[in-house]
Amino acid sequence: MAIKQASEFSAVNKGAARYAMLLECLSANHPKPVGLAELARLAKLPKPSAFRLLKALQLVGFIAYDSHSEAYFLGARLMDIGVRSLSQNFARLAEPALLRLTEMTNDTAFAVLAENDHMNCLRRITGSFPVRTLSLEEGDIWPLGIGAVGLALLASHDNSYIDYYLKNYMPVISRYTSIDEGELRRRVGLTRETGIATSQGDLLTGMSAIGVAIYYPDSKRPMGALSVAALSTRLDETRRGEIGEYLRNEARLITEALENSVKIARAELAHEN
Repeated sequence: MAIKQASEFSAVNKGAARYAMLLECLSANHPKPVGLAELARLAKLPKPSAFRLLKALQLVGFIAYDSHSEAYFLGARLMDIGVRSLSQNFARLAEPALLRLTEMTNDTAFAVLAENDHMNCLRRITGSFPVRTLSLEEGDIWPLGIGAVGLALLASHDNSYIDYYLKNYMPVISRYTSIDEGELRRRVGLTRETGIATSQGDLLTGMSAIGVAIYYPDSKRPMGALSVAALSTRLDETRRGEIGEYLRNEARLITEALENSVKIARAELAHEN
């Protein structure tokens, strides 16, 4: 890994460059922890200087130290910043996707972000059909498993997470819907088989929705989900299939754009180094 020496930067930027170099070294070796001597060598810094910089990064939560292996690794706070950066890109890309969905369906389209064990309604755009489905308000925070978007997000997790989630959150989920744990597990399995989550009258009588999950680049972790909601009479099996394809296509476009942004960032970093 080629790293610029601190001397290549101006005096004003030298301090920040040293922190950045250490973080780059840890990122390049993630998830493997890296010891002090190796970090100092990679960043071309004296060990005492590297130790002081690493201590500062540790204090603000950007890195963490494993006393057993006597090595450093990226911290939770820095990882959270990275997640939020990708989430902001998702928010930017979701707007045109929702506009296209409402134009094609004339119904209401939603975009939600996955946030820890919940989902946050990021954006809602209504179509031209006079009867609108407004089950979620922008800014609403709901548990996973609720509605089509919540089911899409829950189904995208592995079985161990679903076991944990239903054990701890089923009482919360029950406040929003009458679906029991057995039925929710059945729907998770069906969603995995078809790639599309379906909700029929679970939140509002006579209203249905379908949704798909969107994942972080190079990861099986869900970032968010898109959905279209309408009167149940407007979402028969044939139309659900059509709209499901629309949703899959928009999810694919967002995923590709996110992957491209990551590739560009990596290429720029490699070029600078």
